[in-house]
Parts: sequence; structure tokens; C-alpha cells
Amino acid sequence: MKTINDLTVERSFRVGICNFKVSDEVYNGLCRICDTGVVDYDYVTREGDKNMLKAFEWLRDNINISDNNEWNFEIYNINNERN
Repeated sequence: MKTINDLTVERSFRVGICNFKVSDEVYNGLCRICDTGVVDYDYVTREGDKNMLKAFEWLRDNINISDNNEWNFEIYNINNERN
């Protein structure tokens, strides 16, 4: 048995959705996020782009882990106690 002192993991998943309606603001924000690849809330708030913020909030409220089609895990760091 090993003791892990520190583990840094990123979990992501892919979701496909079809035939839904959003406001013009959300649509424009989704397009801007797609163009820039930005999904980080801190970046969106720093930019002050209201459409991106609306889109980010829409994504947060409407995309759920249970909707996923594909899971991805990336381990960035693992440190264990040597015995």
C-alpha cells in the first residue's frame, strides 16, 4: 500500500447536444468562447465580456456530468511517501 501526499488531476468530459434555443447573448458568447478556446471563469470575468459571461453561466447551468459521452483524466502530479 502507498500513501499519496499530493495528487493533481484534471477531469473533463465531452457532451454533444442538439436542437436547443439560446438568447442572442448566449449564442454570441458561445461563439466567442469557441473562437478563443476559453472556458475559465476567471478569464471570462477579467475580460468583462457580458456575452461570454452569459454563455459561461448557461454552460454551467445546462451541461451536467450525467450528460457526458466521453471521460478524460489527466494526471499532472503524483507524490508519494517512499517506504
